[in-house]
Amino acid sequence: ALASWNPVWANLQIFSQLWQDCINTKNWWHKLTIWFRRTGWRPPDVVAVSPRYKLEDLDNFEKFEIPLSGREKSYALLQHLVTTGVALLLLLNLDSFSAGQQLIVIAAVTFGSISTGAILEQQHWSIWSESVKYAIFLAILMWLQLGTVPIVMMLVAMVISAVLYRGFPLSLSHQKSLS
Repeated sequence: ALASWNPVWANLQIFSQLWQDCINTKNWWHKLTIWFRRTGWRPPDVVAVSPRYKLEDLDNFEKFEIPLSGREKSYALLQHLVTTGVALLLLLNLDSFSAGQQLIVIAAVTFGSISTGAILEQQHWSIWSESVKYAIFLAILMWLQLGTVPIVMMLVAMVISAVLYRGFPLSLSHQKSLS
């Protein structure tokens, strides 16, 4: 099961599992056809050696959840809204951006999503990635010259984030050192 808030890993995790099964099977036909079989199919020789947990009892399913304070949840929600806002700006101005500009904004939105996932997972590097994310978002908004409203909105989001984040990096690093 997926045990991550990282949106990139959420999309690539299944291919990682397929690749591992492809490498581990001895049957060449299975190596070729694993990519086109039904979801969940695994080569029998791999299942025998490396069984994977199958979710069958949904009543006792334990979901992936990291305990977060209300402040941390509010912070993560704000970051999600900021990242979604930047993505919306991209979509609304798509025809005025060059292909290179579109790729840069897509990379920034992807980075912002990964950074928000890191906050939700309480990764020690999330503190730094949030600072980098805001610097990148602000630089992109100024570079693309979309007007002052998006820049002011980003600055307001940065101030609110700083208020929500105050004291929370210390608790984050403290929790990681305890585990």
